[in-house]
Amino acid sequence: MSELKIFTEKKRFPTAPHLYGVFFEDINRAGDSGLYPEMLRNRAFDDSAVPTDLGQEGDTLYSPTGWPFSFYNGEGSEYWIRQHGIAPTPVPAWYTENAEMTLDSTDTLHENRAYALRVQFAPGGVLYNIGYVGVPAKAGESYRFYTFARAEKPVRLSLSIRRGDEVLAEAELTVSGGAYTRYDALLTAAATAGDARFVITAPDGGEVTFGFTSLMPEETFLGHGLRKDLAEHLAAMHPGFLRFPGGCVVEGLSPETAIWFRTTVGPVWQRPGHLNVWGYRATDGLGFHEFLQLAEDLSAAPLYVCNCGMTCQGRRGAVMEGETLDAALQDALDALEYARGDVTTKWGALRAEMGHPEPFPLRYLEIGNENLGDEYLTRYELFRKALLAKYPDLIIIANIHVERDGLPLNIADEHFYNPSDWFAAHANVYDDYDRNGPDIFLGEFAVTSGPMRTLYPAVCEAMFMLGFEQNQDIVKLSAYAPLFENVHYRAWSPNLIQFDNLRSAPIPSYYPWKLFGSHRGNYLLESEFDAPEMHSPVMRGGAAVLGSIGMEYRNIRWNGEAVLPTHEIIGHMEATADGFRTVPCTPEDLLKMPAYMVSQGVANCALIVMGEDEESRSGVFEMEALVQEGQQVGVGMYCGRVAPQGHPFNDPAGFPWNVRSVTPVRWVVENGVSTFYEGVGLRAVKVADPIPLPTPLNYGAYHRFRMESDGEVLSCYINDQLAARIDVPHYPSIRAAALEGGDEIIVKIANVGGEETVAFSFDCDVESDYTVELFTGDLEAKNTLEEPRALCDQTLTLSGAGRSFSHVVPACSVNVLLFRKK
Repeated sequence: MSELKIFTEKKRFPTAPHLYGVFFEDINRAGDSGLYPEMLRNRAFDDSAVPTDLGQEGDTLYSPTGWPFSFYNGEGSEYWIRQHGIAPTPVPAWYTENAEMTLDSTDTLHENRAYALRVQFAPGGVLYNIGYVGVPAKAGESYRFYTFARAEKPVRLSLSIRRGDEVLAEAELTVSGGAYTRYDALLTAAATAGDARFVITAPDGGEVTFGFTSLMPEETFLGHGLRKDLAEHLAAMHPGFLRFPGGCVVEGLSPETAIWFRTTVGPVWQRPGHLNVWGYRATDGLGFHEFLQLAEDLSAAPLYVCNCGMTCQGRRGAVMEGETLDAALQDALDALEYARGDVTTKWGALRAEMGHPEPFPLRYLEIGNENLGDEYLTRYELFRKALLAKYPDLIIIANIHVERDGLPLNIADEHFYNPSDWFAAHANVYDDYDRNGPDIFLGEFAVTSGPMRTLYPAVCEAMFMLGFEQNQDIVKLSAYAPLFENVHYRAWSPNLIQFDNLRSAPIPSYYPWKLFGSHRGNYLLESEFDAPEMHSPVMRGGAAVLGSIGMEYRNIRWNGEAVLPTHEIIGHMEATADGFRTVPCTPEDLLKMPAYMVSQGVANCALIVMGEDEESRSGVFEMEALVQEGQQVGVGMYCGRVAPQGHPFNDPAGFPWNVRSVTPVRWVVENGVSTFYEGVGLRAVKVADPIPLPTPLNYGAYHRFRMESDGEVLSCYINDQLAARIDVPHYPSIRAAALEGGDEIIVKIANVGGEETVAFSFDCDVESDYTVELFTGDLEAKNTLEEPRALCDQTLTLSGAGRSFSHVVPACSVNVLLFRKK
């Protein structure tokens, strides 16, 4: 039995009002077809347009720095083409029968439009759009179609949503006149289908030039144009903020493919859109104004991420200079004027024209996305000074801890994508953060390794969330990432909310956010929790040698048996007369390694797995290493692979051996001390204080290193002398946080272990009846579009609470207990 003591008279600090938020990035076609429910793919006919600052070879585009991008005439990934059986067409998503279509770049609707579509219909000829793997219709619901079109002679058009020969909805209009004119029609569905087509038929034939088309549901979230069910999922989370528009999409592959505020406002038919780094063209119908409006509709603070004059560093990025950099800075200033400026300003006037004369309360501004290095520091400071000079009340968020380079900031953005057990084990990561440093924005985190989209990773994430609940004097903002996934266009996995044309289903990870975000409280209370401990189930596998490049090793054994190098995680091994020597990564290796690891110098060391053991939780590893002054030597224990980031294009034959899948506990000997880490690179965590060596090393001589584990303790020896002993990393299997909200006491509990009876102890009287909002269920269950609530929250009303009482916390569960003071 565990004991939880709650001291209602001891308030630690006020809760952070915006702690739980949402982060939108247009990935997996989260925008068009999703939150922005456009039903016609390539509605403006420009998906096949190639940005002027990208190169092209066949079906592949290349960034100015050579990063490849699968294009296929605007269809995007070849995988999507094969998966959906998309037939070839010169104009993506558009097809004709008994008609001819041609892209026209000489007479478009607007200067921002690359093409218009000229169609010569024979009598009864057809132009149709296949949508985003179909055009949806729901019985009884209406859909608004409009187009800007012209025709020298009147042409009668029949509009319909069809599945095969079945007409689900229909309307008619006639196009006439040589100038582009807007035409509107309303189609009401008589039946339901998710895989229909939108069909334009010319019964009498004729020629029509279409400058722009759109088909969207008439009913949207609060009437502001967004898909109702998806926005309602967000509203149920009670988010404190909305971060937008990204993400890597902010940076782009090149300046032309980055997101710029100025191209995402104004009438949607005048917005040029942009080629999205995630494999498709975005219309930007979901633009700056729409994000601000959504934040207002969700009662969430807007948090804008601006491009800081850098393209995506994770895709071999480049920096902007001169006029291009100046334009990037001006774009950020213009965005702020649009949100906050008076209606007499240029951009404030446009906001009023868009239907919102009152300013939006935009104060959070993040300079760049996942940018780092000296180039970022220079641009960060340039932007920070210019933005604060005009808007001194801005809350500035930096991508990295720029204070370590002497630069001011309000908040530092940290991102974590790790296995389930990492989150459960490192819930206390913020306990020891410097309270005199910047506040923290957990801008992106999610379980992306090992089992995903099930109950266990969701509960592990909740453990981590309770860690920063306890530290919200410094952790002010947090968000899961990514948010949405059109299941037909997955580019990343997992994503918090899945959808297709008709249905949506949050994954289990959604529910801790919903429960915790819905019950915030006013103050964090002092509490004491005597919780059981557990070891990570991913602590398994054999060992690795690690250390500086040029180290020499011999007589390597695992459990008494000689083992050879089997998997070169970082660097390489070459044979010597009596053993092996580490050699550096090749240029090709560096291209495969995460950019942040290369920039940190991780590639300057070696990590080589020895043998093939991936299951052992105990064992003995021995080696002899030639120790040189100034070099690092060590051992990695528990080198079994953890499944890497879930991605639809993973090799089904097995997971690769690389820095993402191998995360050992590392014993590092350097400068006369032993240091222990879990993981590699930026995400490595120190698991013990440095321990001085008992005897100095004899440089230029071989030393015998031995690391033993019994599953509970790691013992490390040099020349048979004990050098260090630490516990195998372990952590509480259950965590809790207590908060006060007036007369209500809120207790949040996450339990990754078995069923646990918790003895509650209050310093005040509480009502006998209490409410439990519970999330638990089958460990193997997954929410699908067919069964969207296989795992979901439930509300229980229980009795028997008092100053002291016991409550049973189910195995693998997230709980919010609500008590009322007497």
